[in-house]
Amino acid sequence: MKSVRIGRAAAIVMVLLGAFCCGTLSPLVKLGQVIPTITFNIGIPRIGSSLSAMLASVELPVATVGAWLQLDESIGALQWTGMLLILCGIYV
Repeated sequence: MKSVRIGRAAAIVMVLLGAFCCGTLSPLVKLGQVIPTITFNIGIPRIGSSLSAMLASVELPVATVGAWLQLDESIGALQWTGMLLILCGIYV
């Protein structure tokens, strides 16, 4: 399978078109999809690919702990173990 590289502007246009195809661009879509994608794509060349990969890896543990703290979601031992493995992999 051939890898396709697209420019930053093309990625931004694709995200915005995806957001508009749903009818309205709600605040939840802006905060959850459009703004993070645009800022992450702008930031990757500035901070480098290594650091951006680490930041992307931290997203899952942060989201899980956030759901546990704010939404009172239950987290099992297997999920805690998975988060610990992710964080150890980032540290290494």
